[in-house]
Amino acid sequence: MPSDRRRLIWRALLVVAVLWAAWATWTALRVKAEAESARRDLREARAELDVESLLEGDALEVLADAADRFAAIEARLDNPLLAPARAAPVVGRQLRAASSQAGAAAEALEAVGDVGAEVVALAEEGLASGPARVDLLRRIAAVAGEGRAVFESLDLGPDRALLGPLRDARAELKEAWAEALDALRRAETAGAGLADLFEGPHDLLVLAANNAQMQNG
Repeated sequence: MPSDRRRLIWRALLVVAVLWAAWATWTALRVKAEAESARRDLREARAELDVESLLEGDALEVLADAADRFAAIEARLDNPLLAPARAAPVVGRQLRAASSQAGAAAEALEAVGDVGAEVVALAEEGLASGPARVDLLRRIAAVAGEGRAVFESLDLGPDRALLGPLRDARAELKEAWAEALDALRRAETAGAGLADLFEGPHDLLVLAANNAQMQNG
């Protein structure tokens, strides 16, 4: 009788293992298809995004949608039921890499969307002059700086011993990350530099007026 019970337990465990393997395989295939679709749509969107679409708000919707899709992919890959697979040396590395890439993409897209929304809000205020213009430029620099900080903290995941699709996806993500980071750095530097430039002459005039008063005195 005990041997029959043990056989029954082993059969039950075998059924569970087979079902888990089938579910894990289905999840991996589904995530792979969703990731490829999200990357393809984002690639097409990047080619069409411009300042006009950003100011009209269309680009912000595209970015938000893409961020949500990558966040959903990360959530599926971080499912606790995949813990046994994540513990495996080879498969685990692929899962961790895919999760990190999806998470980084979601966070980066969300950051770009936040920066875009702030820029749109600032643009709606109109072209300022005098001290207001300096304040606007410093705010633009601050917004770009916040986005830069997010990008600099992103973790793209492991870059070694990756399968072909994950290796290619990481290379594409790294290229887009570098381009966006460079753009944010330039925007931050330009905003701060222009603010100093427009503020400078005013300070020089005040200093010249003070010097003139001292000489006359």
